[in-house]
Amino acid sequence: GVKLYISAWIGALILVATGVISEKNAMKSIDMNTILLFVGSLALAKAIDTAGTGALIADTIIGTLGSNPSPYILLFVILL
Repeated sequence: GVKLYISAWIGALILVATGVISEKNAMKSIDMNTILLFVGSLALAKAIDTAGTGALIADTIIGTLGSNPSPYILLFVILL
């Protein structure tokens, strides 16, 4: 029942507290491009949810493919 980010933080704190990795090396190992991509994706997901675009896209896909589409075709359409 523990969220993934909480267990990751606890693991990182244990590594720093026990001296397995220094604070400086821990901070250097964080890739800011990954963090910015993640934050940007969260912002985009929130905007899609708030605007109702996600429901519109889902309704369009279900309307086109039917109520019980093949999982492979559905995956192809989503990735497209």
